Amino acid sequence: MRRAGDAVQAQDELKALNDALRELEQIRAELERLKAAGALGRGSWWSGLVIGGPLPPGAEVTDGELERRQLPILVRNLRELTRKAQKSILEAWRNHVNSYFGAAADLGELVDLMAGEGRLAQAATDLKRALGSLPSLTTRIPDAASVRALADTVALSEAFEAALPSTVRAFITAAARGGAPVTMLNADVMQWLHDNDAVGNFKVTAGNPSGVARG
Repeated sequence: MRRAGDAVQAQDELKALNDALRELEQIRAELERLKAAGALGRGSWWSGLVIGGPLPPGAEVTDGELERRQLPILVRNLRELTRKAQKSILEAWRNHVNSYFGAAADLGELVDLMAGEGRLAQAATDLKRALGSLPSLTTRIPDAASVRALADTVALSEAFEAALPSTVRAFITAAARGGAPVTMLNADVMQWLHDNDAVGNFKVTAGNPSGVARG
């Protein structure tokens, strides 16, 4: 009976060991992914992760020296380290994206109006598509493709905004938010709309523009 019990215990220990080794391999792969993401942001949008205290038990020994009793402890500590690294990198990446497009809704109003027709229609359509991908971009650990997508969106945004003089932007923004008073449609704005074939994106209607007080 004792030998049978020992055999069962040995099988249980072997299973636990194999399970821990499989999880350790999964953690290793995730840490490699986080290392790559951290390298993309280090010195730019991620300052790194400070780990206080001594190394977790088992972390200072080689595979050949790792004792069975240390492996579960090592796995648990590495799992916690992975969680902290994921949280740190994702928060830093999200803040980085928001530093460019925290007011994406405002930019979206301009894009929606200018995507109809005119010389900026294609640029507005491309930017609208890129802005639409930003929410999903901030919900996952970034990779090289994510960083490239953000850079492309920033470039599209800068080019689009550079094509809008301040008076034109003010007029379009007001029009998108319930209507612009005719006083904003000055000669410079009207000339820009004509030059960029964008007159058809707007229409004149009677009424008090939203947010504009009556005199």
